[in-house]
Amino acid sequence: MNGHGDNYEIPDELRREARDAEAVLRKSLTQVSGKFLTVRHVPIARLRDGTEVTAHNFLQFLEPLTRATALDTERGPILPSQSVARLVVGRLIIRFVIEFFDLIRKWVCKNGKKNFPLSHKATFGITSLAHEMASHFGVHAEVGKAMAASVMLLLLWAFKGAFCRVTASEAMKELWALLDGGLS
Repeated sequence: MNGHGDNYEIPDELRREARDAEAVLRKSLTQVSGKFLTVRHVPIARLRDGTEVTAHNFLQFLEPLTRATALDTERGPILPSQSVARLVVGRLIIRFVIEFFDLIRKWVCKNGKKNFPLSHKATFGITSLAHEMASHFGVHAEVGKAMAASVMLLLLWAFKGAFCRVTASEAMKELWALLDGGLS
């Protein structure tokens, strides 16, 4: 697969969904307390090595997306794919996808479909995945939507829209390569 060198265009619909998810999650997690901005701690999962994944991690993953888009309203980069795996939080989200790979693949590639909407039907894909994630991890809908947007972006960058068409072993190999070497 390794299509990392290609300039894969993230669908505008997914950009909007991710931007909206980040904005809603930010309002849900942050509050002003006295003179300080505080971030509410919402644990989501613990990885096998004991690392905790929180809602704030997904917010951090989506933040550069919204900043880049706000700076260039014409067609700003969503989060340069070259830097996803270099960010600490990017690596954590990759590890999250690897850890929960079987569940995510089941949710994304429902009914054995090879053409799940990881391209032009992003709203349906995010809504469906958000519902599954919120239910499974026991989080509020806004956290589920931010998780779904983050996972969808990662899968699009890594697989250029072909996540459901590659075998599970090819997908895992690609995710581990992404974690080890990043996107080139």
